[in-house]
Parts: sequence; C-alpha cells; structure tokens
Amino acid sequence: MKFYKRDFISILIVGVVIIVFHVLDIFPYIAQIFKPIQDSVYDSIEDAGDVFKEAEQKGYSPEGGFLMLSDFETPEELQKWRYADVILYQSNQFVSSGSQSGKVEFLAHRGDAPKLFLQYFPKRWSNFVALNFEIYNPSESKTRIILQIKDRSEKRFKYDLYLEPKQWNQYSIPIDDMSDEIDIKKIVDLNFFQWKPSQDAVVYIDDVKLITSQFEDQKVYANPTQTQQKVKNITSQQEREITKTNYSQGDAVTFRVKNPNKIGISNTPCTGVIEFPSGKVYEKTILLLKEPSGQDIPYQIKANTTWNDGSFKESQIDFQTSFKANEDKQFALLYGKDLAKMNFKSGVTIRYKENVIQVSTGKLRFELSKSHFTLLDKAWLDANGDGYYSDNELVSEGEDIIMTYNGILYQSSYDYSTYNIEMVEAGPLRSTFQAEGYLRSSSGYDLCKFVALITAFAEQSFVEVSLDFIFSRTAPIESAAIFVPYSEEISQVYSPNTGVQMDLPVIIYQSDIEKSEVRNQGRKLFFDQDLSRWVDASNPKGGIMVAVKPYWDLSQFGYYIQEQDVTLMLWPPFAQEIDIKYTLQYKMTRNYENRRNQDFGRTHDILIYFHSSDIEQLKTTEVAEAFLHPVTFISQ
Repeated sequence: MKFYKRDFISILIVGVVIIVFHVLDIFPYIAQIFKPIQDSVYDSIEDAGDVFKEAEQKGYSPEGGFLMLSDFETPEELQKWRYADVILYQSNQFVSSGSQSGKVEFLAHRGDAPKLFLQYFPKRWSNFVALNFEIYNPSESKTRIILQIKDRSEKRFKYDLYLEPKQWNQYSIPIDDMSDEIDIKKIVDLNFFQWKPSQDAVVYIDDVKLITSQFEDQKVYANPTQTQQKVKNITSQQEREITKTNYSQGDAVTFRVKNPNKIGISNTPCTGVIEFPSGKVYEKTILLLKEPSGQDIPYQIKANTTWNDGSFKESQIDFQTSFKANEDKQFALLYGKDLAKMNFKSGVTIRYKENVIQVSTGKLRFELSKSHFTLLDKAWLDANGDGYYSDNELVSEGEDIIMTYNGILYQSSYDYSTYNIEMVEAGPLRSTFQAEGYLRSSSGYDLCKFVALITAFAEQSFVEVSLDFIFSRTAPIESAAIFVPYSEEISQVYSPNTGVQMDLPVIIYQSDIEKSEVRNQGRKLFFDQDLSRWVDASNPKGGIMVAVKPYWDLSQFGYYIQEQDVTLMLWPPFAQEIDIKYTLQYKMTRNYENRRNQDFGRTHDILIYFHSSDIEQLKTTEVAEAFLHPVTFISQ
C-alpha cells in the first residue's frame, strides 16, 4: 500500500483537531447538540420494536384502554416470568379475575433478594398512565413486597407494597410518579422482590397491566363470601351437584360420545370437536358441561375455527368421564351470561425451572429436559396418594429414542445443539409439549429428525407420546426402539395374547401377521395370533404399562423386558432392515380419527402408564383399551 504526502498531512490535521477539542473540552457541547437527534433515532428504534411486541400481546385491548402484561390464565403465562429463589406456578385458590392467578413463593435463606422478573413488556411507558396489579396476601399478618422498575441507564424506581392480610390488595402506580426517577421511554426491568426475608412467604399475583387514560375499571370487588356464592371450587363429588339450570332451546349444544370397547372405562380423557352456531359463544362466554344425569363436569375448550364475527365455530373440547361397556352417552354444553361459573381446580400444573420443565398431574410428576431429549427425563408416581413426590417414589429416569444404522447407535439424548422444546397447548385438564431434534451418534453424526408431542392429563398417571421421524435420505435401519427404565425390579410381564412371563429378560415379538413368539433363556414359544399392542411389567409394589399404536403398514414390532427397563421395539432387530424413508412415503396409514392432535402427522402413538399396587394392575386393561380404541364423538 502506498502512502502519499497528502495522506500524512490529513492524518496530522485530524490528530491536531482531536487534541484541540479535547483540551478545550468541546466534545460535551457537541454531544449536547446531537443528543436530540440521537434520542429521536433511539426512540424510533424502540417504538418500532414495541409495535411488533405489542402486536403479539393477546392481552392488548385498545378499546378497553389497557395492555395486559400477565394474567396467569394459561400455563404459557409462566414463560413470561423468570425468577431467582422463587417458585412460581398457576393457582385458582385465590383469583382476582378470570380463573387463575400466579402463586409466588419467596424462599428465605437462599439469597439476599428472592426476585420475580417480568420478561416481556413494551420499553416505552410514556403512552400509559399507570401500572395496575393485584396481590393477595394469605397470611395472618402484613407482608412487605418491593416493586422495582429500572430504565436503560440502571436508574431505579422502588415502591414498598405492604400487603394487608387475608385480602386482595389493588395497586395503581402512576407513570408520572416514576418519571421523576427513571426514563419512562426506556424501561428494561420490572420485578417484585423481598429483601433478606427471615421466612418463606406466599402471595398471589393477578391482572398485571399497563393502562391508558381511556381505561375504566369495571370490576366489582366482592368480599370472599360474595365471591364464593358466584364462583365455587369443586373439591368433591357431592359438590359437583348443583341446581339444574333452566335453559331454552338454542342455549346449548348437545353431542354424543360412544365407548367402542367391550369393557367399561373409568375417568377416561375424552377429546373431540363440536360446533357452535354463529354469534353465540365467545372467549369470555360462560359455559357449563353436563352429563346425562345433569351433573356438571370440568372441561377445557379452544376454538379451532371462528365465524366472521369472531365467535367460536368448530371447537375442541376435553373432559374426563366414565363409560360402561359399549355405552353411548349424551352431553349438553350450556352457554349464556346468566349461568353461574364453575371454577374447578386445575389438575395439570407446570413449573419452568433452570434446566427442566416440571409437569404435575396430581398423580404423576415428570420433568422434560430443556437441553436434550430423554422423553420423561425423570418421573415420580404419588403411590401413597399423600400429594407429595418423595425420592423413593421415583419410577423412571433417562428414557431415550434409539435407532441402529450400520451397527451405530443414534439416540435422541445425544442432540444438545439443535434440540428444542415448547408448550403447544395448555389447560387445566390437558397440556401438550412439542419436542424436536435429531437422532445423533456419539461422534456427532445425524441420522434423521424426530418430532414428539408429549401430553399430560389431570389426575392421570400416564402420558401420551405422538412420534414422527423425518428422513432426508435413504437409510436402511436395523432397529428402532423407545427405551424406558423402571426404578424397581420387575418380577413378571403380562401381555394379553401371550400370557404371564416370569423369567427375565424376555423378548415378546411379532414376526409376521398372526405370528408372535416369546423368547427367553434360549427357548422360543410360538403363538398363531397377533401380539397385543400393550404389555405390563410389574412387581408386587407396582409397575409400568406401555402401549403402541403404529401408523405404518408393517406387522413387526415387540417388547424387550429386563429386570429394570422396558424397551418398546418399534422395529425389532430380528426383522430385516427397513428403509424408513420409503416406508413413510408408501407404507403409511394416515388415519387419525378419534385421536388427539389430529393435525400432527406421526408414525406412532405411544402410551406410558405408571401404576402402584396389584389392585391398580386391574386398571391397566382399561387404560390400554381406552388408548388403543378411543371414544367416538357423534355430533347431534
């Protein structure tokens, strides 16, 4: 590179100017001159970002004059918050509005300031007049919580909240009060915390929102007695009986549900689609679901499609009920503003922790890893029914999806880089997560992509897994399996068409149509019938049942049971190699009628059911048959 004399002169001039400006302290004056331009550019960028963020906020109501930051109505709301030395989950024990609030446990003796942070909100608050929220204090004495708001320059606004006991405390913090201490155009942090608490504290937060000058609070704050007259928590069978509601024709949608099984099934999850007439049911419409006897039962509902006016059209409904063998039952879903709302306890609770998502159904608690896919990373069964999950109730840990290609194992648990998991549906009776990643070898090579839906149900100790494999190239697969460890020693194995097996390890395998066999200790026992689609492995204390519904038109599958694990062989290693890419294109039966998540293409539906004693084993047939032959919805 050549340098000319004029280059040196230019550099010298620039250097002299910089030195002179520095000596005369001119730079601050220049910065002051350009500050309005800089702020304008910065504010424009912030505004542009907020436009997109606010557009994504389902709680934004320009006509109502507020932006809902968090109302805890769905488990997804928990993802809006992060926390340190705090436990956060949904609750309907104390609710200010809607049907849920956020239960916050500040943990003492962990750190100086257990803290709850709101992650998603607009940075510019100058268009709002106040921050509104409500906090319930269930203790017998006043509790102090601190609200802290920070701006981009780390300036802070703090507000002491002294919560009166046994009541909702409503707050409306004027934005103008904040503007004296922080830049309300550049808010970056909103949190609630306690300072060096001497003991754990529990509060309930609800209805956190920013309001504009057009906001009118139309809420009627009732005392607890008045509230209980209108909203009732269902805790027992007797409390489900309420006075029958008189309704005229057109105030209800009726439908029938049929049990196709030759046995009775109790408290089975039912999922189906019903249709509402135009202009009748909206997001806030009160609904009651009634059994043929007139008894109200809990449900959850979401709109799949809507009419032009935004009212519900085709809607998916979930509930649980019991059926006799081959029974056909009629249900009525009432709607209208004059109905009394039934506020039942949420059976599925979800907690987001640092490395896992923890899901509790009331009978089963399991964790889903955020870093790699091990199906149920850990699972606990509340075997004694005390409502707690102790260390000795751990039933499974470290499950896996495994395929073999050219003698190399490819596992879902090896993918730490592309794996992702997120909640796709949430509700008090059923919640579903979607996980996706790659089956990867220990040396880091990928075989295929997998996508899995994991569904949990209130008051059930089983999960459903819908599984799909995506191959971009031809690969002759030698075997494919789901590996499920069991914490206790297995002493017997039962499958309906092959009977009880006591000698382990044992392989139960279908080799062809109407040809199955049992292999153990070098012996083979042959059966001229199809292998059952479910197997139960147990001991006197409890056990695990695995059921499978395949959608590829191939007969071979099986189970391999050892003393402390069950392996579901989606494609057994004893069969010839299979080209799954070809199979997925030409050997699939895409009939998901009466199945959940019908818009999800899959290769298999799988059920994993943990149970306790021998008595509970009697229910395994019910659970398995209800999964393999689900109830049928019939519109009326």
